[in-house]
Formats: sequence, structure tokens, C-alpha cells
Amino acid sequence: QKMQDKNEMALVPLYEFYDTLHSFLDTAVRSVIERAERAAEKNQGLTLKDVKLLKILYLIRYIDDIKSNIENLTILMVNYINVEKLELKKKVKESLERLVRQNYVARNGDIYSFLTDEEQDISREIKNTPVDTSTIVSKIGDIIFSDIYQNKKYRYNKYDFSFNEKVDGMVIGNTGNNMTLRFMTVAADPNELQELKLITDSKGDEAICVLSDSYQYFESLEQAEKIRKYIKQKNVSQLPETIQRIIADRQREAYNLELQARDEITNAIIDGKYYVSGEVLNIVGNDAKAKINKALEYLVSARQNMGYIKNPSDFGTVYFAEA
Repeated sequence: QKMQDKNEMALVPLYEFYDTLHSFLDTAVRSVIERAERAAEKNQGLTLKDVKLLKILYLIRYIDDIKSNIENLTILMVNYINVEKLELKKKVKESLERLVRQNYVARNGDIYSFLTDEEQDISREIKNTPVDTSTIVSKIGDIIFSDIYQNKKYRYNKYDFSFNEKVDGMVIGNTGNNMTLRFMTVAADPNELQELKLITDSKGDEAICVLSDSYQYFESLEQAEKIRKYIKQKNVSQLPETIQRIIADRQREAYNLELQARDEITNAIIDGKYYVSGEVLNIVGNDAKAKINKALEYLVSARQNMGYIKNPSDFGTVYFAEA
């Protein structure tokens, strides 16, 4: 009936099928949709298009073959053959942001999920769980120095040079060396990330890489830490089975977020900006470890040319910051 007055260019978007199922759905699901509809009608943080998207997210909630990412959701929202895809994709993204902000939807990487009332309650509690920035910075350091770049010494010609390990101002591992390998994150003091400051600092014994801010590694690790801290505060075995299942899902989410953050940090290093010996280096390549080695090589070479290195103990510092 809804389509009978449409022209031949019209398509049936997935959300149109929700109403035929509405009366058969569990009350917990219907109440979420109905609450979202009331919020949209009253202009309380949602629009009617947001509700249509929320219906789609519910309808594909248990379909493993359809990933609920922006690309697929955009396709499922298409209602005309000649729709402007890029414009629709932009609107879908905006709708998802509102739904996440209003706690109707959870985001896990590029995947968005419909939340039941119980899931919304837990999601709200996790969101309000405080975590220290220093904890996240420490985790970034662990990922970099225990996984992405595991070398504890840099080999230059026949010499090995030990280096201190730092992220922002935090010491992660080795200390007491003449050389420092430092990564700066989005959590660093903005004044420390000013280009003139980075160039000036790199004139000493430091090489600096500014991790690209195009990746959400910090947000991923922060969310994972919130989930883990929230669960630690609960006596999970004493909770109802429905809540235990939700918490188990959130534990898997935390694990996946940490894996995702590892890839995001790797890409942030690859796309990072490097400062060594007062210069901004253009280090080409698509390998994080290779780029770090190039920065270290440049620093050793530059200091050697300036006469600062006459033996291995004379080596200076390497810095990495965020672009």
C-alpha cells in the first residue's frame, strides 16, 4: 500500500518491512522503537529518518551475512533507483551519530548495533565509567613497544644503540640511555605538538614522529578500558542470565576494539609526521617498523656528521609525535 502511489523508479527500503512485524515483536524491542519515535516527533535529539535507520538496524541484528556498516546501511536505506548515493551516505552517517549519542545504538569500529533497553542501560553505565588518560597512553606504549616495534636496540653499521621508550611524557620501558624513541598521541599537550616546538626539540638528541590523528586508536582503547573496568566492578556470576550474555558480548567487543586499535596505531605511525635533527622528514613507505628504522637511521647519521657520535655511547634521542 505504501508503494502504490510511487513511480517506477521507487524501491522498497528495508525499514518499510518493520511495521508488518511490529505487533509480533517482543515488548522490549517495540518500546525502544516507540521511544525513539516519540523523541523524533518532539525533536528531542532524533529525526524520523533516524528512526527508520534504527528499524533497519533491528531487522538485520541477527543476520550475520549483513555487516551493519555505513556502506550496507546506506544501500538498505535506498528508496529510489536514482538516489544520490554520496548524499544519502552522509545523511546515514549523521543519523548514526545521533543514534549513538542518544544511546539507541552502539558502535564497535565500523559496525553499528541496535540496543535493547537492558543493553542501553549497560551501555550508559559503561559510557559513564571513568578511565585515566594515563592508562590509555600506557596501553598505547605497550602496543607499540611490545608488538609493533619490538626492537630494544637500533643497529647502525656494526653498532647497536639502546634507546629510552616513551609515549608523550610517559616512560614505557627502557631508561637511562642517550637515545629516546618517543611517540606523541592525540592526548599530548597541544603546545607540545606545535610544529615549531617539534622542530626545535628535534635539534637536540631527539627524533620526533607525530602519529596521524586520522585514526581513532585512542577512542578504541578508551572504550575497551571502560568496558573492562565496568565488568571488574560487577559480580557477573550473580547477575541474571540475560545480563551475563550482554556482558559477554561487551567483553568480546573490548577484545575486538584492542585488535582494531593495534591496526589503527600501526597506520598512525605509517601516516605520521617525522621530525629529526631540526628537519621534517618525508619518509616514504607502508611499513611502520621500516619507517621507525629510517627515522633512527637519519638521527644516527645526522649526529655522526655533526661529530656528536664517536662511539656507541654518544648516541642521541629519537622522537615520534602525532600529525
